[in-house]
Parts: sequence; structure tokens; C-alpha cells
Amino acid sequence: MYKIKVRHKKDISTVIFKVSGATRGNRDMASLAYSTNDYRILLPKLMSNKKMTYEVQGFVTLTQYLTTYMTEETFFGMVLDFVQVVATLERAGLPVGNLVLNSDYIFVSTKGQGMRYLFLPVDGLNNQVNIFSFLQFFLNRRISPTGSNTPRMNSYRQFLYSQPYFSTEAFLEYLAPKNYTEDISRRDFSVEEKKRQVNDYRPPEKNRYADPGETDIFGDDNSDTIPVSELVEDEIGTSVLGETCCLGVGNTTKITLTRVRTNETIQVNKSVFRVGSGSQNVEYRVSDNRAVSRIHAVFTTYNGKCFVKDNNSTNSTYVNGEKLVPAKEHQLENGDRITIADEVFVYNIQ
Repeated sequence: MYKIKVRHKKDISTVIFKVSGATRGNRDMASLAYSTNDYRILLPKLMSNKKMTYEVQGFVTLTQYLTTYMTEETFFGMVLDFVQVVATLERAGLPVGNLVLNSDYIFVSTKGQGMRYLFLPVDGLNNQVNIFSFLQFFLNRRISPTGSNTPRMNSYRQFLYSQPYFSTEAFLEYLAPKNYTEDISRRDFSVEEKKRQVNDYRPPEKNRYADPGETDIFGDDNSDTIPVSELVEDEIGTSVLGETCCLGVGNTTKITLTRVRTNETIQVNKSVFRVGSGSQNVEYRVSDNRAVSRIHAVFTTYNGKCFVKDNNSTNSTYVNGEKLVPAKEHQLENGDRITIADEVFVYNIQ
């Protein structure tokens, strides 16, 4: 259980969570979340076992933002940002249920060019998140001067309501830039907006904005409260929306697989790249090996990193001789040998 208090002062919003019962802050979880370097995940500036303090500057709540007109490009950019955040948490093994999916506590830049999602680094929350409900809410609340019955919006609505369950893989593939009339990953932002996003990501070591005469709105329970920025040894990196959040392989990065038996070089040129023996729904077909399942393994590229997972195949997938747990992604390193049934591929990145 937790309670929330929010204080807005000028363009600064302070959100304080106070947890109770068996729910307790987990500093290892906070450190792991920071190590993802996903600037859209907003973590507490200060935290103790029972209290977390967040600050965000230059943003409004999603509730406020949804009262204004939103272009199609902005809408799909925000949906893609959200799905990427969920993907970040899944890859890091962090609980998606600790993401606060309430429009009063999701923040959007005043120009609609960046979002921040509060993440609670706590144990024992047991929060049930319905991602479909959030996406449907977001779709239905969108206000547009051109209406919502455009071909693109109708296609997305049909896709959303046809999914039997939420899959980041399916949504990332659908939202990939190839499905856009304009590549949202190359949106151009002003210098001031970029500065604001970078400055917002680094948690200050102390509260520069607090009123010296103001008392703690939750009392004086400050035992063992430390800056979250001290939980990690290295300096936290920064990212600018539009430069590092796009899917797929960057212009300077080339990922290939070498099929050892045939010495064939296969370019991994999609954010979701499936390998199997099936004649459909695969990017690379192993047509001459019955030991390979129809969709045997899935390679996912995100922020220049590549992951592979076994798609519940019959004869399993291995990395450097280690059997993968079905449906669990494994991050690849240059030179790794991936065995799909009895077919060996060598992973290369340049």
C-alpha cells in the first residue's frame, strides 16, 4: 500500500510516495533501474525504506496535457515511448507493476516532446497493472483537430483491440518507424527543450528547490534517507529524445549473424528479427532443417543492444552452450555463438 502527495510550485512538481505495511524501499532495485539509462523512467531523488521523493521540472501531468489538441505524430510518439519503457523494465527484470500508470502522475513536457513515468523501487507492492486499459484510456482521451477516424488511427485501434495479451515484441514491431508516414525517431527539438530533458534526468544531490521554512508534508520520517544518485558507482548517463530512443540498429551499427554450416552472412536489419523454419512470419528462414521450429528464436534490437530469446521451441536455443529459458531474453555480446536446434550462428556487431 502507498499514499501519494503532490506539490506544484511554478514549473516544478514534487511527488512523494509513502509506503506502509510489508512494502519497503529496495535500493538494489533503484540502482538497477538507474543502470538502464532510460531517461523516461523517473526514479526518486531521495528514498528511505518507507518514503520516496520525486521531482520533475518543465513538465505537466498527462491529465492536463490530454485537455489539449494532439497531432497523430505526437500521439504515436508517446505510445512508442511508453512501450519502450515497458520493454526496458522487462529486459532488466524489473517489475512492470511498480510503474505508476495514473495520468495524474505521468508527466509530459510542455511541448509534448518527452514523457516521464514514475517507477517505485519497492518490494511487496503487488500492484496489478493493466497495460491494455492504460493504452485504451490514452486512445480514447486523445483530442485531435482532425478527429480520430483517420486510416492510421483506425489501423492502430484495430490492432490494439485484436491483441489477446500485451506483448512488447508485437507492439514494438507494429510501432516501428516503417509503419509511420514520418519517422518519429528523428523529431527535431529546440536546444532549450533538449537542455531541459538532460537536466531533468540527473537527480540533484540535494533539494535545490525546497522552501527552507517548509515542513515535510509526511512528517519527519527521514531515517536512512539518502540521495538515490549515490546508489550507483558510475555517473548516470543522459539521453536526448529523438537521438537515442529509436528502435533498431543505428546508422553506425551493423549487426549480422553468420550461419556456420553455410557460411552465410545474415543482416539483422529489423528491430524484431525472427529465425525459424516457417514460410511466414520469419525474417530469416531455415528451410532445410526440420529440427528448427517454425518461429524458433527471436532477436530484438533496442538502443544498439541485441537480445535473443527462445520462442518455446521444440529443440531449444543455446548461447555459448548455455540453454536459454524459453521466452526470457538474453543480451548478446560480439562473437557469441547461438545454437538454434543444431544450427550454429555467430553474432557479430560492428
